[in-house]
Amino acid sequence: MAESGSWASVREHGLLSTSALLDLFEIDGPKRREIESQWRPEGVPISHPTHGTAMIRDQWPMPPEHLAKGLDGVSPQQWYKFLNRRTFLWLSEQRLKRMLNAAPYRNAAHDVLTLDTRAFIGEYLERIKVCPINSGFAMPMFGKVTSRSFETF
Repeated sequence: MAESGSWASVREHGLLSTSALLDLFEIDGPKRREIESQWRPEGVPISHPTHGTAMIRDQWPMPPEHLAKGLDGVSPQQWYKFLNRRTFLWLSEQRLKRMLNAAPYRNAAHDVLTLDTRAFIGEYLERIKVCPINSGFAMPMFGKVTSRSFETF
């Protein structure tokens, strides 16, 4: 699930993490630090003279006050930066549909990319990390936030 209009860039540059997209768009300094290590309740548009525009996705389900309650030895800023160096995929159509129907996204257009899992894993096996929880969701479920650390992956 990507921002609507992202397919051309994905086809040309690959499915990039937030940090890799910031590298491509040559964004450094305070703006980069803010995007990578602070909570993004809304998407952040970026632009580049050669690459055009892109939207850095929001992190609405990870407000720092909730996230901090579930982190083990990691600050919210470290967790945001850790996650921003990764690209995430839904493993099932059911989970994708749940995300597409979440309140912030249900009335927006998206590019949905479908991958050949066998070919993808075969090519990227050495770089794939698996996480038993949705690492980007930190809202309390049943009164608590699931514990997470760098070792969760």
